[in-house]
Amino acid sequence: MKLKLLINKKIFIFIALLIIILIGFSLRLKTGIEQNFWLDEVRIFQTSQLPLKKLIFMNHWDQAHPQLFYIFIHFWSKINTTVTFLRIPSIISFFPAIILIFLIGKTLKNHISGLTSAFIFSIHPFFVNLGFQQKMYGFEIALMLASLYSNIQIIKTKKTKWIILSIISNILAFFTDYSFIWYFIALIVSIVLLSAFTKNAKKRLFPILKATIITIAVISIQIPIFLNGLSQALYLEKYLGKIHLFRLQLAVNNFSGLYTLSIKNNTKYFLLILCAILLIKTILNSKFLYKKVLSLIIINSFLLSLSLSFLISQFAPIFVPRNMFCAAFIFIFGIPLLIQVTKNKIFSSVIFLMLSIIYFQTLISSSLQKMHFRGQTPWKTITAFINQYQNNKTIIFIGQPSYKIAPLLEYYFPGYNNNESINDYNYFYNKNLETAISRKYEKINNEIFIIYNYFLEEKISNNSSLLKKRLNCYSNNCHYIQISL
Repeated sequence: MKLKLLINKKIFIFIALLIIILIGFSLRLKTGIEQNFWLDEVRIFQTSQLPLKKLIFMNHWDQAHPQLFYIFIHFWSKINTTVTFLRIPSIISFFPAIILIFLIGKTLKNHISGLTSAFIFSIHPFFVNLGFQQKMYGFEIALMLASLYSNIQIIKTKKTKWIILSIISNILAFFTDYSFIWYFIALIVSIVLLSAFTKNAKKRLFPILKATIITIAVISIQIPIFLNGLSQALYLEKYLGKIHLFRLQLAVNNFSGLYTLSIKNNTKYFLLILCAILLIKTILNSKFLYKKVLSLIIINSFLLSLSLSFLISQFAPIFVPRNMFCAAFIFIFGIPLLIQVTKNKIFSSVIFLMLSIIYFQTLISSSLQKMHFRGQTPWKTITAFINQYQNNKTIIFIGQPSYKIAPLLEYYFPGYNNNESINDYNYFYNKNLETAISRKYEKINNEIFIIYNYFLEEKISNNSSLLKKRLNCYSNNCHYIQISL
């Protein structure tokens, strides 16, 4: 009878985890297919096409991110350069990440906790957003979780293989994205604190400390490159300005995933406090050292990343919530503890259902796309619309800022041969309407598409006859597409 119950329990866990994985994967894949490339993604793709030597020594504009992801995309893009294909590695990185989330959550309490953590991660808007883009964050999340799980296994099993895996995960995570540093600081501080204040912990925690020392020794080779590019990296983030308390509130909004609740709504802070209390309770009461370590790392990942980055940002602008995603672990692993704080299944189910509804509401509201040419029109939709016409095409773009639009046009229209139909495009960029009307055009093709920023609508309407005369276009071959940046 006991054996049958055990088998049934394992089957239930397997099916539940499989459903959760399918939900999370579907959300990321659907978003990755529907969403056009973001500006950052285009720049990453363009940079990855540089010679390998320049990528290794970071001789390019992006000094804020290390080499590994650029090198990976450099080789991956040789197979195909379509948007969805370039995003596939990031989307696939969800699989190891969700399994590690489940294992870590299970380690912290039980299987239900692991499943709940996995479910929250799978539908969490912040992680869905990071998980579909052709950026380094999908890889970074998986590697960071691999490091966290390996360090817990070092304490539990004392096996050398986990020490090696911890070192490898740490090194790969660092060279994937510098955001690893926030987690790494939390790891070191947690190990030092528990070694100092927990009886008989120093010897058991020494292998983790040894792994961190080896990691520091290896990643120190990056110091000259890191320091060389630091001033440029800080300049790129200069637009952030001085960080105020409001930015902290926005960050907590991101980490909680409860976007649909207003900034003034205190639910997320109430959740945060309860999660922190339950994790502290685990640190104080648990008989297992690995649970103490795990709980303290989760708390420190939130407290240290936010407090240190906030303080440093008073002098240098480094406060970027997406670079501190380890802070969100306090919600992912803390909420399951809250749900199970009472044995009353009805109470637990109500909390679980309420949070699920809020997360899904946020996902739905953030993924709605207008299918006509107003607002944030997907570039893929614009390209598909233009490609309906068989004649040769002229693209006239009007409006600033060119730094935002030029990379997107360069990808979607010249396209790096990712779309054969765009070879017929003839493209002209104009910073304003006056330039568009006054300039001489070398060649105008049969079909003319005027793409302009929404704030120029009135001007273009008032001067449409002059523009059409200059372009020699008529109602049947002149098409207007309004966008917003």
